[in-house]
Amino acid sequence: MVSKFLKLLFNIVSKKQIANIFAKLVQPAQTHRWMFFIIVKGVGLVYFIAFISLLSQLKGLYLSDGILPIASYISRFESISWFEWPHIFLSTHDSYLWSVLWVGLVASICLVFGILPLAMGVICWAVYGSFVNYGAVFMSFQWDSLLLEAGFLILVGVPVTLFWKKSDYYAPPKLCIILGYVCCFKLMFASGMVKLLSGDSLWWSAKALEYHYYTQPLPHMLSWFFHQLPAVVHKVSCLIMFSIELIMPFLIFINHKARRIAGLSFIGLMSVVMVSGNYCFFNLLTMFLALFCLDDEFFKLKNSSKQIKLSLFNLIRGGVAVVLIGVAVVNLSSQLIPGLAKIRRVTQPISGWHLSHTYGLFASMTRQREEVQILGSNDGVDWKAYSFKYKPNNDKEIPRWTWLHQPRLDWQLWFVALQGYSQHSWTNALITRLFDHSPSVLALFKEVPFETAPKYLVMVKNSYHFSDWKEKQTKGRWWIVGKTEQFSPVFKNNNF
Repeated sequence: MVSKFLKLLFNIVSKKQIANIFAKLVQPAQTHRWMFFIIVKGVGLVYFIAFISLLSQLKGLYLSDGILPIASYISRFESISWFEWPHIFLSTHDSYLWSVLWVGLVASICLVFGILPLAMGVICWAVYGSFVNYGAVFMSFQWDSLLLEAGFLILVGVPVTLFWKKSDYYAPPKLCIILGYVCCFKLMFASGMVKLLSGDSLWWSAKALEYHYYTQPLPHMLSWFFHQLPAVVHKVSCLIMFSIELIMPFLIFINHKARRIAGLSFIGLMSVVMVSGNYCFFNLLTMFLALFCLDDEFFKLKNSSKQIKLSLFNLIRGGVAVVLIGVAVVNLSSQLIPGLAKIRRVTQPISGWHLSHTYGLFASMTRQREEVQILGSNDGVDWKAYSFKYKPNNDKEIPRWTWLHQPRLDWQLWFVALQGYSQHSWTNALITRLFDHSPSVLALFKEVPFETAPKYLVMVKNSYHFSDWKEKQTKGRWWIVGKTEQFSPVFKNNNF
């Protein structure tokens, strides 16, 4: 069936037509000279933020005394070929992992300043991709995949030069700009569709935002104030969000004026999301991608009438990009369309390169918030809590800003609370490290109540809900906290 379809497609589209289409795709996009220059710097900035954030947690998450050492994770993938799940971890020694991440950080700075942009872009993509592939649950977020897709996208267009200046007369191939359109469309439209396809009554009734602000993974102080808005405001906001996610993406492919409206609406939506919750670099990255929908003329930047010639390198690079992205799209489609399942065996090896992904946050709205806490004791009677840096620890603690940083331990514990305790969960590795009293892991916490490892540990949970104006003013409570329930078995330290 698939082969017949492909034969029919090639019969309809002649080789000459394919050649003409490709020739147009690799032509310089003179309308986006300045804009692409800004987008590349923006992606470089996001890489920098992501590397800085990861550096602050590397020891506690991935080094030899961390929760999930990369060395042990790589050993599990020995049967999988490098091409299918690539990485640049030639060694798993702690000093080497530190070095790799620092190289990525330096490369991101160079990318921002236009120094060897193509080489630095490749390094950033390779380093971050390695940590995503072997970072287990802590690197499994959609924006990690989005950063890699955006990182590959800019590699299709950045120039081959020692120093890329704003005054350089260079324009990326049109293929790169079109890929930017497609990425924006896919990201925004999928975000709206997953909510509707989930069948969640809260999305269909536009009541989801009445729950969202306090049930999101890491709310901050302004989230509390957003939650206090009247129900009608939440409902209208939800409808506006759906119009941006489901209607505006189609404007991208109409004309440049409609495309500008779509891009500005995406930036507006991401700005509101950013000030109402902590989503690390996701909102900023999406804003930079939305700039593809704008052009130089929108910012009153005039382009010279001089035509930029097509380089041989861009021609070759465009051909390679078309093939790779084509395979990635087919692989993605084979996961969604049953009729294409047979060809997945051919395209599957490209999955680990993160060239194309499906997206969509909050398909189903969480209706209640539960927080997992870790308690320790030396006698089984007097229990003391480990205090987290960004997760709420008590009813009077002000919800904290993480800004663009992602505290991955705090984030993942939100998912643990939703999924329930499992003996196969990564949290058991966390408990082991706490019994070891690992300094690297303890550094991920705000406060540790023991000078040496405790004899017992247990995970408990409490329901959390934002307080109202009265509770906050009279009792100083930001949260209403429910009774404590046991979440896991009581663990005993075998080192005693």
